Amino acid sequence: MSISRFRPVLVAAAALVVFALASLIAADPANAATCPMAMSSRKYKVKIDSAPPGATVYLDRKECGAVGITPWAGTLAAGNYMVIVELDGYEAAQKPIKVARTRAQQETTLALVKKAEPPRIDVRADNDRNVFDAEISLDGQAQGRVPTRITPTQGRHHIEIRRSFEAIRA
Repeated sequence: MSISRFRPVLVAAAALVVFALASLIAADPANAATCPMAMSSRKYKVKIDSAPPGATVYLDRKECGAVGITPWAGTLAAGNYMVIVELDGYEAAQKPIKVARTRAQQETTLALVKKAEPPRIDVRADNDRNVFDAEISLDGQAQGRVPTRITPTQGRHHIEIRRSFEAIRA
């Protein structure tokens, strides 16, 4: 077997590899150049924290990718940034920061607000076993049987618990 027989296949494979690498490198140079972690100038110490800790930290926009988890300490080029932190169960928070040219570590903390849970009603039969397996309706709509959890909209509602022919109103 001579190598000349496989030359066209090898050339095509090499061209495919070069094309794939070039595509990856040039995928979005404008985006990569504007992401804070891609900047190559002098960098200054920064610490980003959140209350509660453990939030994912993004700089400027989420498309640039996460830079770490709070409390995060790293270095950034001097300039203005938008810090975005996210944690499950909490509203995302963002805060503009300015990284100055200083030797001292620059710190910022973002307070996260717990997401509001929808209202819920736990219907149980702990105090009265006669209520166990009774039908429950909320505003005239069947919701199941005791025990259960109902998730209504906010506001006033009419709840009815019915067992056999006897109605208990709450």
